[in-house]
This record gives sequence, structure tokens and C-alpha cells, in this order.
Amino acid sequence: MNWKLICIFCFCQAMVFAEGPEIHCVENPLLDDELAIEIVGLKSDQVVHVEVSWIDGDRIQWVSEGVFQADSEGIVEIAKQEPITGNYKGVDPMGLFWSMEMCNVIPSSDEDEDYCGKYCLPNELRVFDGKKLIAQKTICRCFLNDDIEQIWVEDDGLIGRLFLPPTEEPMPVVIILTGSNGGLQSGTAAMIASHGIPAFALAYSGIGELPPTVEDIPLEYFETAFEWIKNHPKLSGEVYLHGTSRGAELALVLGSYFPDKISKIVAVAPTSVVLSSDSWLYNDEPILPAAPFFIDLNNDPFEDDNSRENPRSIRIHRERGLILERESFDLAAIPVEKIRCPILLVSGGDDQLGPCSTYAKLILERLDDHNSTIKREHLDFPKAGHLISEPYFPRCNVYCSEGMWMNYGGTPEEDEHASRESWKRTLEFFKE
Repeated sequence: MNWKLICIFCFCQAMVFAEGPEIHCVENPLLDDELAIEIVGLKSDQVVHVEVSWIDGDRIQWVSEGVFQADSEGIVEIAKQEPITGNYKGVDPMGLFWSMEMCNVIPSSDEDEDYCGKYCLPNELRVFDGKKLIAQKTICRCFLNDDIEQIWVEDDGLIGRLFLPPTEEPMPVVIILTGSNGGLQSGTAAMIASHGIPAFALAYSGIGELPPTVEDIPLEYFETAFEWIKNHPKLSGEVYLHGTSRGAELALVLGSYFPDKISKIVAVAPTSVVLSSDSWLYNDEPILPAAPFFIDLNNDPFEDDNSRENPRSIRIHRERGLILERESFDLAAIPVEKIRCPILLVSGGDDQLGPCSTYAKLILERLDDHNSTIKREHLDFPKAGHLISEPYFPRCNVYCSEGMWMNYGGTPEEDEHASRESWKRTLEFFKE
């Protein structure tokens, strides 16, 4: 074997690779950072196919693609160029990230790295010339800055994770309340903390010894949380709330029943009523009756064949209850007039889990009717659905939950627009 020739060959290959196209991007950006990705070292006016992929915690692969043409210097600037074709239209620095679509299931491997424990989403970016791979890079987009202190909390019956940014003075804390899936919404808490605001992802169902679902949740649990926060040396005792879906309902309930404990509320996809009478208890009793959920047995969409192509929308049943049983609906109304703090409501007009835009308007009407003087703000996005969250994150408006395909409404484009605008305002709101 001629080792000299082999070494020369390997050296030449390395030189070719070194002189080939490269992907330039900032290392380990935050998930909500807008990226300026460049592909350099291409031929003048070369057309390339760019692909971004991600494998989520359920081993589902998400993929997006775009075709771009290099300039006369062989450079593609994704942040400044519109793709010739691709998953999104127009100039959008983060279009390849939010426009990813579910592709297939990837088998697990012993070599898989635990990115979840690092609060990091590894996105693979690949550049192709035809079918030939000419450059690739892993971009780890992070929920969490390196200087954030994490504290696991399992104390006095509470379960949660506290995220503390570096600070010289005790600060208010944002309690993050997840929706009906339960568990911890740690990603949102980590991102808020990375913007300089302490955040506490507090579980209230679906983990440990807590109730398995959003049923029989004692509000006394949150009184314990308020007291725990008051006694924490790095927190000022002032409490803000951020809730999504059923978490938004809970945030408004807590603001109404403990008005002296809450200083700000952000409610995303809110309700103006209690959706289930056995959800929230105080002194072992339901705080309010449930809003009517009206099913027309003669024309019931639940009887249709359910599939990804024919997902179910439960919005219509809640709208029927509002219209046809208004007296019962009003009895379930959350007494938001008792809230003493500023509130920010965020809703999508095409939300198919419920008429959240209407709910938000009813909340504002009730505040007006009771001459409330609190600062209130409503961000309504008429074409967005239920999945308004952090920006630059892929979404699908149809999901399978417990064997049932559900329609969440909206489109990826409209949900992304709503997420960008509401996330920016949410951070401003908590910093005011």
C-alpha cells in the first residue's frame, strides 16, 4: 500500500473541502434571535437548494427547503433574499425555521444526544448543488442563556423549575402556567429568564403526585406558591402570570380570586368563562359552574369520520353554548372585574379550539361594565389559530391528541406573524 499517495490524496480532498462552500451563522443563538445566515464560497450566480431539518422529542422530523441564487461573488444571504421556490414566500431571515413541516418518524439511536436537557433545538442546515451535498452545519438554537441559574423545586407540594437571570436586586417573577397537556412549560420560562426576567415554570397537573389532568385543581396550591415566592431571597415577592389556553383561564381565575397577589397577567388564547366545573376548586368546592358545551345530536361533527384530512373542531360547540344557552354561559363567567393589575390578552380569530377572540372581547366588556380602571390590552390576530407561542418555531394546525385528530385553526404563516408580534409585546409588558 502506497501510504504516500494516500496522504497526498487525503490532503487534496481536505483542501477541496476547505475551499468549498461554507455556512456562516452565529453560534448557539437564542430561539427568538433573528439569524443572518450566509452561504459563501459558491460560484457566481450558482443556484443551490437549502434544507433545514429538526427532530422533535417524539422523533418526528420536520423539514423545510428553499432554492436560492448566489450573487456575483458567490454568496447567498438568506436574511436578505427571497427564495426562488420553497416553503415560504418573501424575504424572511427565519422563514426556513418556522415553515418546517412534519415529514416522517426517525428511529432513535444510542448515539442521540440529549439536547432537551440542554434546552437546545439542533437544526441541521444542508446546502445541495442538485443532489450533491456541498455544505452543512448544525445550528443549536437555545431556549436558555448560559448565565441563567436553574433551580428544581419540589417543596411544600409544589413542583416546578425556577429560572433566575443574574441580578443584584430581588426581582418580580413570572409564573408560567401551561395548558391542558399539563407538566412544565420550561421552554417559555427559560426564554423569558434569558431576557432578564425571573420565571417559574409551575406544574399543576400531569406530573408527580399532582392531579393527572386539569380536574380538581385546588387554588390553595397557588397560594402556597405565592408564599414560597415571597420567601425566596432572590425574588421580590411580586408575581406576574403567563398562561396559555387552559393556563390563560387559570391566570385570569387567579387574578380574580387573589387580586392582591398578582401584578401583571398575560393570557394567550384566553377564555372568559370556566370551561369545566371540576377544574378549579377552593375549599374543596368548584368556584364556578362550567360553561355550556352544546352538541346538536342531529348534526354532530363528532360523528363524522375523523382523520388528518378531516380533523375535528370543537369551537362550534362552545359557540353554540354561548349563543343558545347564554344565561348558563354568563353564570360561568370569570369575575375579571376583581382583577387589580394590568392584563394583556392575545387571541387568534381562527382558533378552532374555542372562540378566543370573542372570549377576549367579553372579558373587556365585563371590565367596562364594572367600570374597571385597570390597564388592559388585546392583541387580536384575525387569521391566526390556537398555536400562538414563541416565534421562529414550526407549527402544524392539525394534531392527533389521544387518538383524535384536532383542528387548531390558523396557518403556519398567520400563527408565526401572531407569535412574533405577541412575543415582542409580552417581553415589553413584563419589563414595563
